[in-house]
Amino acid sequence: MTVGPHTMERLIEEAVKLYSEDKPLALFVDRLDKNIEGMNFIFGQIQDLFEYVGVEDFASLPPDVTERKKFSDLFVKFNEYLEAAKVQGFDWNKAVYKFDMDDSGKKKQVELALNEVTYKILVQRYKELFAPGGGVNIPYDIDGYLIAIDTEKIEGASIIPPKVPIKIDKLLRSFIIRGGFDIE
Repeated sequence: MTVGPHTMERLIEEAVKLYSEDKPLALFVDRLDKNIEGMNFIFGQIQDLFEYVGVEDFASLPPDVTERKKFSDLFVKFNEYLEAAKVQGFDWNKAVYKFDMDDSGKKKQVELALNEVTYKILVQRYKELFAPGGGVNIPYDIDGYLIAIDTEKIEGASIIPPKVPIKIDKLLRSFIIRGGFDIE
């Protein structure tokens, strides 16, 4: 299939509309350093919450419904930063990132406050909020993508990366259906 410049421009506009839900500003994200700093800040709040209620090492959910709701909200926000960082090259295997601050050559170092194993434990706690037979029907905002993350292998290096985010998958399917890609 040959694509002319006008067709390509139209396809790009359609892709932006599809991916951003017709809000082009939704495509812009902070720089990687800001996203990692955001992840660290939110993780600190999650850590403080669990410590405040006396749950060590994220061993279980906070006991109170209000505290569980707070954890749910914080964890969803954490994952917004994480997904943006992944698009920008974030890798769990890299604990320290160095960034140029400006044209002067000064560098800024940002150290990740948690590792992938801790993240997978938090994913498991998040899933437990919605587990059947949990006893309480709590009005949490459910993020289906977070529920789908594999937490079977929390120990060691055999952690499976999460699936492609739903919007990207939707975008790719749209291009394939419309003939934007040749798949054989």
